Amino acid sequence: MKAVALAVRVGWRGLALRKGRAALMMLGVAIGVVTLTLVVSVGRGAKAKVESGINAFGADGMLITAGSPQFRGPGDERVTTLTPEDATALRARVQGIRVLAPMVVRLEQTLVYQGNNMTAPVIGSTPDYGEAWDWPVVSGEELSEAHEAAAARVAVIGKTIAQELFGAVAPVGESMRIGEQAFKVIGVLAPRGVSPMGMDMDRRVVVPLSTGMRRLFNVSWYTMLRVRATSIDGVDAVGREATGLLRERHHIGPTDTDDFAIRSPATFRAMATEMSGMLTMMLGIITVIALVAGAVVLANILLAAVAERRVEIGLTRALGATKRQIVQQFVVEGLVVTVAGGAVGVAVGTIGAALLGGIGALPAVVTWEPFALALVASLTVGLLASFVPARRAAAIEPATALRP
Repeated sequence: MKAVALAVRVGWRGLALRKGRAALMMLGVAIGVVTLTLVVSVGRGAKAKVESGINAFGADGMLITAGSPQFRGPGDERVTTLTPEDATALRARVQGIRVLAPMVVRLEQTLVYQGNNMTAPVIGSTPDYGEAWDWPVVSGEELSEAHEAAAARVAVIGKTIAQELFGAVAPVGESMRIGEQAFKVIGVLAPRGVSPMGMDMDRRVVVPLSTGMRRLFNVSWYTMLRVRATSIDGVDAVGREATGLLRERHHIGPTDTDDFAIRSPATFRAMATEMSGMLTMMLGIITVIALVAGAVVLANILLAAVAERRVEIGLTRALGATKRQIVQQFVVEGLVVTVAGGAVGVAVGTIGAALLGGIGALPAVVTWEPFALALVASLTVGLLASFVPARRAAAIEPATALRP
């Protein structure tokens, strides 16, 4: 331990005498550790955001959308493969369904209130919409069976619509236009936030299903079906039964592709994990490149230091220092620099992650993991980068180094 402590003191003294060189060596490691910290923080933040979105989606819920499973949007409005008869069959023949709410969706519809206008998705659905999504209104009233039976021109709007279209005006009781038709706002939905796929869930208008199908969009098919199972454990079973029933009803052969897609929390988690994995991989490659570059810079500077300090090394050997002690001195110098650079990198990366999370540019959560990974990365870079220079320094013979 005394030998190590001595090596640390000598190494630190050597770095203190060459502050500019030490700062340059620290910089290469710090850049790599900054990216490492951001990778871990963004990965954790993305995971937390996905879990939050899935909780909002409903652990016992699923979506059955028209169109190919490869289509990842909220259902293709041009596809006519989901019909009212499909919904009736699912209710009657699939065990474990607690609620089923059909929907017709059009993504970018023009909304107008007095001098303000905006575009937003318009959804036609049944009075079961609130229960199907576990989504109550916070003011006004929900859609009712009477509204559905009369194909009434009434609407429930999300928080974003209330804020951006109506501003300071209380929207309940006001009239707005959807396209060219006037609708009375009867309620405002509770705030919901962002979906697992990054969509603003509060930017939407919900009208009675019959109104959407007959008055607005003139269709006889559904865009999607929102299903809630009787239990979380039963979601997969309901999904399998629904898949089998729809394939049978749509006459889809064993090798044919489905003309519908069933998406559950597990599906969204897998999709989000795939995208998060791609982001983490790209940032990870940048991290590796930065750390390797830092190691190369450090190794070259240490090699240059060996050449410059030949006399010092020779004198140290002549005074009794062993080759092992010379190796220790250079390895310690490398480790001190990389650990200090790692500390700076973690500090900068943590601040950067906090800023990214604060402004919403990227989801980022600061945890203890970057600190541990930064220490491991710094020690690894320090050992690898200083090994060859240390061996070269130890190989210098005193007689050769001190010769005039």
